[in-house]
Amino acid sequence: MLIVKKFGGSSVANKDRIFNVAKRCIEDYRAGHDVVVVLSAMGDTTDELIALANTINPDAKKRELDRPA
Repeated sequence: MLIVKKFGGSSVANKDRIFNVAKRCIEDYRAGHDVVVVLSAMGDTTDELIALANTINPDAKKRELDRPA
């Protein structure tokens, strides 16, 4: 079975939480599953990046902020 897991924000905010995420993924892999892990930004990184972008261009369109880098 293919299992897709997505983690981000507080679930990967520090070393201990990242270790916990890795442990959960390894458990599924050892149980015989194919595992795909999707990670988004750590902690408040997304909010910090948006705030920084707004200091550069306060009138930026939402679609510009949503564009992947």
